[in-house]
Amino acid sequence: MSSRVRTGLAITTVCAAAVACALASPFALAMARRWPNVEWADLADVGQAYGAASAAFSALAVAGVAAGLIFQGRQLRLAQIQAAKDFQTAARALRYWFSARRGRTYWATAGDDWSASDNATTRRLVIIAAREYSRATASGPIPPRESAVLPLQGRPPHMPASRRGAAAVSALVVGAAAVGWLLGRRR
Repeated sequence: MSSRVRTGLAITTVCAAAVACALASPFALAMARRWPNVEWADLADVGQAYGAASAAFSALAVAGVAAGLIFQGRQLRLAQIQAAKDFQTAARALRYWFSARRGRTYWATAGDDWSASDNATTRRLVIIAAREYSRATASGPIPPRESAVLPLQGRPPHMPASRRGAAAVSALVVGAAAVGWLLGRRR
């Protein structure tokens, strides 16, 4: 059994015991009334002691709520940081995709179809993609293919042109899948 499970079990046991004692106390007081030589002043003192215990339990409850709020605040901050990183990753992948003619051509023809989606995650992706597409088209036309790939010192490139295109499409598919996974993970 892990330490987390043991800690949770111990806290649950202590809380259950406290509730059981609080529920059993009226019955114990009723039985005490039947005892001979019982002073009601002593029983009143016991009642006053319950008042102090009640105040202590209330203070513990308020402290528990405060600790829970602090923990939730930290979790929210971590979720916001992760969301910002996911957004930057998606924007970077789309920026790379729109730097190629195929990406711009695809989005020019299929962007409206993506915009019609009812899925909230897809709508967020469409907003990011539309913004990056606007930036890419505002930066000017894509340079011609011949000037985009320059051989190194007169040597031919390591990959033939047909394989470079296939590699670019593969990278695009993997990047789009990664962006979808990252945005879907936020749910």
